[in-house]
Amino acid sequence: MQSIEIDSISGQIMVWILYAVIGFGMFGTFLMMTAERMYEFGVMMSIGMKRLVMQFTVFLEMLMMTSIGVIAGIGISLPFLIYSYYHPIYFTGDSAEAIEKFGVEAAYFFSLEPSLFYNQAWVIFIMALILGFYPLYVIRKLKPVKAMREAI
Repeated sequence: MQSIEIDSISGQIMVWILYAVIGFGMFGTFLMMTAERMYEFGVMMSIGMKRLVMQFTVFLEMLMMTSIGVIAGIGISLPFLIYSYYHPIYFTGDSAEAIEKFGVEAAYFFSLEPSLFYNQAWVIFIMALILGFYPLYVIRKLKPVKAMREAI
């Protein structure tokens, strides 16, 4: 019973490590997206665009990028999972014998449980929305002249 709990905990740790890697990747994307467009933001503000309108535009852009990424991720992975669901991986040799000694079938089965996909997609989507507040904060604190001068 204790080994099952340890396995479950180690699985959760791996999931959180994957979330951290994905989160840092998304944050780096948002950071570079903001830094590369600093001059553009400065020009737009200096010709009269309101900060709120610019923030809303950037927020919609991040929302669309995130939605496309989540949908593409599910769309790309689903055919592989469907194939793996109907063709499980069977272990052979010594590893199969060792697994069967524990009374478990020596095969790696995949799941098509919809909640697994929805939960992960929502976590990534919410993470992107939270990380997306950084560009909005930068736009809020932006001084147009300084942004145009430093971006050159």
